[in-house]
Amino acid sequence: MTSPQRAPRVCRICRIKKKACGKELPTCSYCFKRGFDCVYETESDTPPMSENVAEAFKPWSLILFPMSISTATLDRTMAYHMHYLYKVVGQSPLQSGQRFLDNFQRWLPIIAPRRLHEHIELSEQGLPGADVSILLLSICLVTLRSGGDLDDPFLHSSAVHVTVKTLYAQVQAITHASIALVQAGVVLSAYEYASGQIDSAYISIAACIRMAQVVDVDTAYEKLGATQEETRLQATSEWNLWWSIIVLERFILLEHSNTGRRNPIAVCPDSDVPLPSDTESNGEYIPTYCTMSSSTIQSSSNLSSFGRQAQAIYLLDRCLHEIHQSKQGESELQLLKLQELDKDLQERLSIFMTQTPHEPGLRCGTIATVIRSLHILHSEILSIAGLLPVGANREGWVKSSEAALETITTIMIDVAKHHLDYIARSGVDSLASCCACNLRVAIRYTEDRCKHGFEMEHELVVASGSPTHCLRSLVSDDGNMIYTSLVYNQVVMLTWPAPSCRLSEATIGAQSALASHIEALDCCLITQPLQM
Repeated sequence: MTSPQRAPRVCRICRIKKKACGKELPTCSYCFKRGFDCVYETESDTPPMSENVAEAFKPWSLILFPMSISTATLDRTMAYHMHYLYKVVGQSPLQSGQRFLDNFQRWLPIIAPRRLHEHIELSEQGLPGADVSILLLSICLVTLRSGGDLDDPFLHSSAVHVTVKTLYAQVQAITHASIALVQAGVVLSAYEYASGQIDSAYISIAACIRMAQVVDVDTAYEKLGATQEETRLQATSEWNLWWSIIVLERFILLEHSNTGRRNPIAVCPDSDVPLPSDTESNGEYIPTYCTMSSSTIQSSSNLSSFGRQAQAIYLLDRCLHEIHQSKQGESELQLLKLQELDKDLQERLSIFMTQTPHEPGLRCGTIATVIRSLHILHSEILSIAGLLPVGANREGWVKSSEAALETITTIMIDVAKHHLDYIARSGVDSLASCCACNLRVAIRYTEDRCKHGFEMEHELVVASGSPTHCLRSLVSDDGNMIYTSLVYNQVVMLTWPAPSCRLSEATIGAQSALASHIEALDCCLITQPLQM
């Protein structure tokens, strides 16, 4: 007779991987050590459907499941949706997974590479859990390439996004929160952020944060010093996931127009808590045990790239806090405090940019975060300086911050140029999402300056040996814009005369005209033109 503490059959994971299953309840020892979702099948579980039957489960022909659906049925249904979508887009989970690791994972390391490969292996050999299928579906979404044979409107990225998000919501409503569902939520939220769906991204990341807290991802650092190596590695991966959520929420809040600089839900840990680590060994992330308080910005050579990104987020939070505090004091005192912060940010930016190079593209997110902090800081300084009385060195403050914003704007554009010229050649397909959003900030700043009577010109070099495109505006002495033109290889191709066409409209037109050439300026892995 079977012991009441042991299952009558081996679990699904052990059966597929051909491991000796201990049959412990509720989770066998093999699955427990590796963080797998341990599922024991019963006699009532039906065998997998044939491939022909799976054709009926088209991702865009969704059904609402009754609440009484079994776990096994839900797992099978989601697996069919996942395999069908990969089939019709002409990709395999392995191909998408590798592209995901080469791109998205560089900016937000939400999963250990070895764990992702295990999920892919399970999906190819048998039935993964519904949450894993959703994760692989979200990876399929952010690794879709534009063009090719994807002319079917059902396969457009927006249609695939709706499909994946609908399936994600169904699984979330029926099953318990899990690490894989949190990871899928981060990917979906990042997609929405990168494609300009800021409201959706704002809602998605908030739900993702609460789900992460339910599964204790926010306290994973407590296990970084565990005796068992497997526990330490799992904790490091989960701590990276939590920091990915922190980073992404900050980026979304900066873009969300209705936040009023509201406080984030995912609070940065105390300075004595270890920073995240994307230092990799054998497909696992290795903890470095560096903290914000113990690691000076100049030292800690063993601090990983994502650890540096975390440091940049601390700086961003400090910048936003100081700006909030500055609104409560005298203007000149506020400016002096912000000036000190400006010096600190510039010093740290210089150090970040001159440290020993990592793999191409790994420092982009860190530098972009500090650059955005400087932009926010000097925009606030200009705002305060405008309120100073005559004779209070108002002109000096204004000129200094305007010069800083000019430099920051140039750097934002240079980052895009550098990516096109160098990083893209190293296998990184797209610009980090925060860098692309910084580029939008630079474009808006250029628009605003031109409207106020300043002549500005910025160039985007498409690739080595390719023609140069630039957007040039000429402004009259009285501040009225004469015209804006799209210049192609020093030849004016398109011209928008004022006042019939504003610069913002011209910029959008230029973006549309250049969309087929400037693919690397797309956000994250999104292949749509930049949204203004």
